[in-house]
Amino acid sequence: MTLLLLPAFAVWLVCLAQPFGLSLDWWHTVFSVYYGRASLLGLAALLAVGSWRARHPVMHRIEMETEKPIERAFSVAFASDIHLGAVLGHSFAAELRRDMMNLQPDLILFGGDIIDGDFGYVLRDKSFKGFAGLKAPWGVYAVFGNHDTYGMNLSKEQKRLKQNGVRCLRGGTVHLVAGVSLVGMEDYMIAPHAQFPQAEPDAFTIAMEHKPLRIEQAASRGMDLYFAGHTHAGQFWPNRFVTRRIFALDYGAKRFGHLLAIVSSGYGAWGQLFRLGPAPEIVLVNVKPTRKV
Repeated sequence: MTLLLLPAFAVWLVCLAQPFGLSLDWWHTVFSVYYGRASLLGLAALLAVGSWRARHPVMHRIEMETEKPIERAFSVAFASDIHLGAVLGHSFAAELRRDMMNLQPDLILFGGDIIDGDFGYVLRDKSFKGFAGLKAPWGVYAVFGNHDTYGMNLSKEQKRLKQNGVRCLRGGTVHLVAGVSLVGMEDYMIAPHAQFPQAEPDAFTIAMEHKPLRIEQAASRGMDLYFAGHTHAGQFWPNRFVTRRIFALDYGAKRFGHLLAIVSSGYGAWGQLFRLGPAPEIVLVNVKPTRKV
């Protein structure tokens, strides 16, 4: 709405000079009336499209090969930025559980901002109960994001998530199966100087953090697959002009040397459930060993 004021102001400045018989009277009686109506109709259409888009997550499938000696092909399902709270509650968590279980991945990962910040509301709504029954053969793991830190209830949130089958990683490494490891970093807001550990040379290592700020570091430490969120891919125009300049990768998948980095647009939304641009998503990565000739 603020951006729409700019062309109206530009026309107003032109009318001050009264070219071609135009005047401020024409601006007030004709232009501003029809421009205002058109703007309101356009905004209503955008709100309708953005609200529909935010309520219909998609699944993006990515295929990846590795030369690491993994025993078999496996799949990883990743979702970030769920933002459980006053807008998105128990039923939304249950939808995420259903979508994850339909994919039948070997490993499920959550990339932070699991709650929107009001931990008390999430408890009253019993939002975490929506995750009940969520499981995968190699487990369900999460890292915390900046919104999880609001209110300083991380330990309580970690306990509640564990009760519903989600294990939170705060800088540790988990050996999932023979030849496959997972590293989950604490959010940059909490531990800005934390660094990814050196990956074992013969282990396929998955790295996960909330903000995509340490991609190059993960690549230099020998990680193979990297997940992050936080950016929401801007969530709506023109925010992505900013996120593209802040982060080395603000959305999508990109190779950094041997590392495949993936930054998700998120499953939920910050504030009102509204999106323009990339849809909310779950990313499913299928990892398979490189074929030997």
